[in-house]
Amino acid sequence: MLGQRLFWDMRLSRDGQTACASCHFREAYGADTRVQSTDARGKLTRFHSMTIFNTQQQRRTRWLADRNSGAAQAIGSVTGSMGFDERTELLPLLQGYRLCAAFEAAFPEPGIAVSRSAAVQRRGLPAQLAYSGTVRSVARR
Repeated sequence: MLGQRLFWDMRLSRDGQTACASCHFREAYGADTRVQSTDARGKLTRFHSMTIFNTQQQRRTRWLADRNSGAAQAIGSVTGSMGFDERTELLPLLQGYRLCAAFEAAFPEPGIAVSRSAAVQRRGLPAQLAYSGTVRSVARR
């Protein structure tokens, strides 16, 4: 499943050593037990990573309640926890690791091809879906 692959894949971060699973521990019900999490730049975050369980049904996500969907959270993580300066920096990695076909299979709608950087910006990365069981549960914008 695409979401699970993205959630555990450390290659898809600035330092090549950070995955969503680096802070959302399965053993801690999808949360970080540390006081603060560490991002791909090696910097401490303001808060620890909260649980990802049951977040897709919430009206707002994160401690600040500043993201209105799981897709918005995933998009923010690209330039946040994953350490990239721009979302489009992730595109060559997705292409290099041959994940574009998986994105296109998961999102077959016209104009949603991940092979264009605008699609990554428009749709986000469904990283939190590792525990949800289906990529189709990504909140549609």
